[in-house]
Amino acid sequence: MSEGQGLTPEQLGILLKVASSKMGKDPIQLKKELADGSYDRVLGSIGADPEKIRAMMENRGAMEELLGSPQVQAILKELLANR
Repeated sequence: MSEGQGLTPEQLGILLKVASSKMGKDPIQLKKELADGSYDRVLGSIGADPEKIRAMMENRGAMEELLGSPQVQAILKELLANR
């Protein structure tokens, strides 16, 4: 990845929390699966288009826009309040 693209550790942590809660998985296990390269299986289990997700994850601007959207902010507030 070139500079200025990809996720920050904070963004990755937020996405892991959101995804793991939606999937009913432990965030640590989900992170391990993703690190092991089995993300196609993970993305398939939530009905996501792996190519679109991969492209978005490699585009920092797109991720910042997604994470900054009012809908995602509301979901994150709710999830983080329920920790």
